[in-house]
Amino acid sequence: MVLLRKTDLDTAIQLGERIREQICRDVMEVPNDRTVHLTASVGVTLASRMNGDIAEVVERADRALYVAKATGRNRVNAEVETQTAISTAA
Repeated sequence: MVLLRKTDLDTAIQLGERIREQICRDVMEVPNDRTVHLTASVGVTLASRMNGDIAEVVERADRALYVAKATGRNRVNAEVETQTAISTAA
């Protein structure tokens, strides 16, 4: 989980993309001289002073993560309070 202060949704999505892209550049060596290319799915949401319960914010980010996984993985998906989803594919 990454928490960002004073960040708008577009900036948070861009940072999620940069993190995802960096992870995807990495290759992990596994036994038997094999390699595994890594991918990452990222869920993003915003919190405001209106959110009294941090658990609600974490739940939205978690839902966004699962949407990213369900719609093809290796992408960033954002959920805002109005339940609108924004997705960027790899």
